[in-house]
Amino acid sequence: MTSKSLSVPENINAQEAIALTKEIISEIEQGQLSSARVESLIKDVVNRKNSARGF
Repeated sequence: MTSKSLSVPENINAQEAIALTKEIISEIEQGQLSSARVESLIKDVVNRKNSARGF
């Protein structure tokens, strides 16, 4: 499983969270993310104040 480097910026906003979530879904569909990495990314998105509603 290889993936381009996805990360969740500290100051991510709702629109950026939506775009990042779409990227995460795309990489899941392509089998490029491990379950642990998916869990980590989603946790990071929903833990950011401005991005949780975008998720």
